[in-house]
Amino acid sequence: MYVIFSLLSYFAICRDESDMLVNFRFDNCYSFSDTSTFSMVKGKPKKNKHHVIEKENISLLKFAAIYGANGAGKSNLMQAIKLSSRIILGEEDEIENHQQLYCRITKENQSVPSNFEYEIAIDDKIFSYGFSIILSEMKIIKEWLY
Repeated sequence: MYVIFSLLSYFAICRDESDMLVNFRFDNCYSFSDTSTFSMVKGKPKKNKHHVIEKENISLLKFAAIYGANGAGKSNLMQAIKLSSRIILGEEDEIENHQQLYCRITKENQSVPSNFEYEIAIDDKIFSYGFSIILSEMKIIKEWLY
């Protein structure tokens, strides 16, 4: 069975068409060990051009859906977005079982930083905000904005 999630309501950070998510990258979180990217950058489709917003130097999709087989990581992607949002908003104390949120494929991942990065287009500029955190300790070790 395939499940479809709409991301339109999930990205409350984007208020209008001038503010949009470009990419979300993360690693060492839930079932994702290596870096994974969710991208809103337009691919090569030629139909439905009204579903695309043309920025000065990038074409972005107005909406996206995630679908795939059971156990493929759809829910974990959404959970990674939710987790990183809660950390950004300073709600670390409310995150349950944070000691278990790193990718537990290998025991070594417990002490390896997890990285979260958002690329956001605001007007015609693209900003990147991210941070590295040891999830088992809920300790941010690096943060950037450019």
